[in-house]
Amino acid sequence: MKLNILASIGLAIGVIFGMAGQAFSDPITQVCLFNLSGVGLTMGVALLAVKYIIRKEEFVGTGFLLFAIAEGCLTEANGADETSAASAFAACLLFYFVALCLINSSKLFPIWVRVVGFCASIPFAIAGTKYFLGYGIGPEETLPGIGYGLLSLTIIGWIIVLLREKSVAV
Repeated sequence: MKLNILASIGLAIGVIFGMAGQAFSDPITQVCLFNLSGVGLTMGVALLAVKYIIRKEEFVGTGFLLFAIAEGCLTEANGADETSAASAFAACLLFYFVALCLINSSKLFPIWVRVVGFCASIPFAIAGTKYFLGYGIGPEETLPGIGYGLLSLTIIGWIIVLLREKSVAV
């Protein structure tokens, strides 16, 4: 299977199941959907990290690597106690900020994807910082919600770029 297609499938699973998780109020259903989202995103961005590091696009590759780390931490934290989960969530938001800044600093993606990606990073940075300054923050709050909505659009942009470009076999 081609790397771009496999990465796109992972990214699409991440977006679809992440949005689906927001539609349910049952915590068990939400955790299951968010975990599926996290696994899909982790696979997709890990493949992209390898792809861009091999292509000598170190900033983009590192950004995708940090994104994979954030997703892995967040997925693991879904089963943690409330305090640990909140701390991991806030740390993940700060990883998202750094990852999106690195990924979108390159001209590999169209300008609209980079602008939306940078816009997604801002609410993540604010929400993560608020938590570590002593204010509570949760995934249901407005700032992370805005960030995730914009992140979903950014990921859709990445998928479009991947599917349009020639892919290498895995």
